[in-house]
Amino acid sequence: MQFHYLAFMKMIEKYQIRKVSHKECHPFLLKIHYAKRIPNICHSLGFFDLEKNNLVGVITFGLPPAPTEQLEWKEFNFLELNRLCLIKPLEKNVLSYLVSNSLKQLPQNSVIISYADMDYNHSGYIYQATNWIYTGIGSVGTKTFVMKDGKERHSRHLHLIDTNKVKEIKKSKGKHRYFYFIGNKKQKRYFLKTLQKRYKILDYPKDKNEYYEIKNKIPLQNSLDGFFGTQKKEGCRFPSALIGFNVPPIDSFGGITLKPFGEYNKDLTATQQVASPKSASQTSLNPDIKRNLDVGK
Repeated sequence: MQFHYLAFMKMIEKYQIRKVSHKECHPFLLKIHYAKRIPNICHSLGFFDLEKNNLVGVITFGLPPAPTEQLEWKEFNFLELNRLCLIKPLEKNVLSYLVSNSLKQLPQNSVIISYADMDYNHSGYIYQATNWIYTGIGSVGTKTFVMKDGKERHSRHLHLIDTNKVKEIKKSKGKHRYFYFIGNKKQKRYFLKTLQKRYKILDYPKDKNEYYEIKNKIPLQNSLDGFFGTQKKEGCRFPSALIGFNVPPIDSFGGITLKPFGEYNKDLTATQQVASPKSASQTSLNPDIKRNLDVGK
């Protein structure tokens, strides 16, 4: 994390990150997040204001609807950080704190991908602040179908779209693509080597970032006492784009059975969140990434 230690301690005193049900995320995703739809969700975490005991934000991870990427990382826990949403703007560095500490609750041996949507003037500064690896722009020209009722449908669902109800078709400017590795030194070196077979590691984009206005309000949700003991077990389903591909079973990736949150990374420090510099010796990395790749320091 790239913010002051005192600010970090204040975050710990004021906020808490813990598991929530998928359904508890739905009001945030449908009413506040600009995409206005529910993605594939495997892991969902809530961001709680401890003083008021209210859920003020959510972050979700799921299976990416990208068959090529899935096949490349099929031996490992491959997830997408697909939603990050707060009920209202909060103090500086809150999103960096939420992202970095949520990643610590994911399983070891994981590769995480996420995107910053250029159609909404996003550059991915949250990923830059938490030391993700940037690999350029993808999904250029991808079609989105705007329906007459205002809803938007991705071209991957073309077989489900009634073309008579399409109002317009938009083409995407593209999305900034970021990766993050979770594992020991050996795993991270292997992840970086595998990544470099497909992509060049580039300097972070520094475009002007714009934030979408939060227009809708949702009721504040209180913490659920005894939630962990009564929660119905939730899994993650395959995105429709992956049906028919040889991808690993949901509950076991690469021989690792996914455990409940909190059982992973108990002693993993913030400096152990990125790969070894030896694996990056042949590439020109962003200085911030280079500094944080040194796991041994």
